[in-house]
Amino acid sequence: MFLVMSGKAVLSEPDTSDTSVSAWGEYALVAWMVFRLHRREQLPSELRRQKAMEEWARRPKERHHIFPQAFERRFARKNIDVHQYVIAIDAEVHRRIHRGDAGGPWNRDWEEWLRWHGERARKPAYFEQASRMIQRYGLFGLTMTYWQSVDLAPQPVEDN
Repeated sequence: MFLVMSGKAVLSEPDTSDTSVSAWGEYALVAWMVFRLHRREQLPSELRRQKAMEEWARRPKERHHIFPQAFERRFARKNIDVHQYVIAIDAEVHRRIHRGDAGGPWNRDWEEWLRWHGERARKPAYFEQASRMIQRYGLFGLTMTYWQSVDLAPQPVEDN
């Protein structure tokens, strides 16, 4: 028998006086699913993530080459097309990581890595470095190729 208790459909015990498996009869070996009748309340972490995603969607984006175009020939020697590895990030973040001389801190970090590892590093090491830098700079965005047609304008988000 099903009961509805606190927003959930649950299976009640068939007979509380008989607790043996046989009391359940043929249902004893069947897996049961519980379906919520109402959505559960979101956890604080889920609410923070949702708010952050909505705020991110409101801000303008720019395409960022993960492998800088300034070193395109060096990456090409490892068969890496810089235009295939682009991420749409906040325009302000993009300006910050490229602010300053010679492409800013993003390009300087790549230049230093290439100086130390460049020619002797294998292709997977380049992608490992890209991953480390994405994490170090806290980049978050839509991965794409440079030529993909994607609307990078801020998206309206309904306030609840």
